[in-house]
Amino acid sequence: MPAQEPASAGIIPWDAWSDFWWNVQVEPIGDSTATVKPLGQYEFHFKFWNGGVVNGDSKVPLRYYLRITNISGEGWNAYVNPTFIYLGQGESYNATVYVTADVKPSYIANITCEIAMHVKMTDFIKYNNITFQVRSQPYRWLAVDIPTPVVDGKQERTYTVPINITNNGNYDDEYLISVPYAPSRWLYALSEQRVHLFPGESAQVNLTFHIPHERFYIQYENYLMKVKIQSANDPSSYVTRPIVVSLHGFHLTIGQLAAIASIMPSFVLLAALGASFYYLNNECRQIPKPWKEEELPEKNRREVKKLMREEWKSAIYFCKGEKERIKRLNYLFARKESRQRALERKILGEWKKAWVIPHQEWEKQCREIREEYEAYRRKILTMWRDANEKIKKANHNFGSSIPLIPRPEMPPLKLIPEPGKLPKPRIPKYEVDVKRMRIIEPDKLLLERILMPLKRGKSIAKMESDKIRRMGDARKEKIRLAFIALEKKMEAEIARATSKITAEKTRHQRSRALSEQRRRAEEAKKRERQRIEEEKKRLRERMMEEERRKREKAAMGREELKAGKRRSKFK
Repeated sequence: MPAQEPASAGIIPWDAWSDFWWNVQVEPIGDSTATVKPLGQYEFHFKFWNGGVVNGDSKVPLRYYLRITNISGEGWNAYVNPTFIYLGQGESYNATVYVTADVKPSYIANITCEIAMHVKMTDFIKYNNITFQVRSQPYRWLAVDIPTPVVDGKQERTYTVPINITNNGNYDDEYLISVPYAPSRWLYALSEQRVHLFPGESAQVNLTFHIPHERFYIQYENYLMKVKIQSANDPSSYVTRPIVVSLHGFHLTIGQLAAIASIMPSFVLLAALGASFYYLNNECRQIPKPWKEEELPEKNRREVKKLMREEWKSAIYFCKGEKERIKRLNYLFARKESRQRALERKILGEWKKAWVIPHQEWEKQCREIREEYEAYRRKILTMWRDANEKIKKANHNFGSSIPLIPRPEMPPLKLIPEPGKLPKPRIPKYEVDVKRMRIIEPDKLLLERILMPLKRGKSIAKMESDKIRRMGDARKEKIRLAFIALEKKMEAEIARATSKITAEKTRHQRSRALSEQRRRAEEAKKRERQRIEEEKKRLRERMMEEERRKREKAAMGREELKAGKRRSKFK
């Protein structure tokens, strides 16, 4: 904008004079203050226009530039929309300022928006500002940090765990520290149970706990403690943090150590007695001396004893070797029995596989034949019973004598013959060579000759199983056909009995209809007789009424005649 010439005395400066023609007017739409949550957004609306005397009759266009010039608080962001617009002299426009709060905004902030109006074809720029105020909505934000949440502890020790508490909210608060859960018999204490913190302030609280004696040996086990920090003003605002204590290894209390120390001599004495008994009961230590001690002088006796000691030691060594040999033989015999049982299981298993499969198939087919036979038999007997029940009911209701259907004769149940078993194979024996101290295995060729037919028997067993299955299917088909024929016979007898029942029912209904017809005719005759009697009775009553009226009329005539005669006499 070019510099203006200094105004002379008595002349209004051009800048002041231009304000009369062009100036920016701004007014808010709605409230100019608001409360915003952290991470929230709010919109302010305002209106701007040219407030000078130049109105819509002027053809000078106006350009408006909008921008945010100042945000007085921290943690606030704002922008305006639109940032540029053309308007006529008499036009106005509504703009919007968008305000966004960060995670931790300041409690209060002033946001200033500048509106610059450029007058086209001139160098005039007119400014105006509007300020909005935002406040952060009160919020609580508690941060808890435990530097050592896992403690590698030992029994009967005391440990201290620091707990760092920070108030990240925007106003001061008071916090309660407690331990809602701890293992049983554990003792604990807090350095402070109530802490007052201003916004952004931190404090450290120490949790001290004592681990009691749990067990003599713990391989590895974790114990849990929970620390709860809660706002005293808002109980719903709290943080819970776990502390894990790991225990492992051996541990003895002082009392247990004293008890072990008191009974240790007894254990030593028992160990010494056990060693003594073992030494005394050792056969090799009780070998009689291979010489006979003579009554010799003390000098000669020592020399003879020294000479014979080597023979005595040789006997002890021989005894030890014999014990080892017997122990080895016992092991070989036990091993031989174990291998013999394994061989028996193997051969008998192959033998059972050779006949068990067809035998299982035979049992299955016999079971299916019995089940199918019983199903058909129950069906036929049910038909027979139902038909006889209907016949009995018809005889009772209609007074007929329809003969009952005789009990059907079931076809015989014939099962397929049981398959035979292979002869039980001979099982070779393991032997023990006592001289060479080893196990003699049976001949491999003999084992092959024994197992070969058994292995061939497996394929034969499959063919036998298929044969038994085909025989079972054929037997079931025969049973099905026999029962179908029996069922058709029963159906024919039931049809004949049903036709007889229908005929008896028709006859009974016809007789009942005739009886009903006769009864109705009798009732009609009776009603006719009653009607005739009633007609006769009404006729007699009418005749008697006519006779009575005639007599009354005659009596009245006689009375009138007598009255006339009396009147004539008076005259």
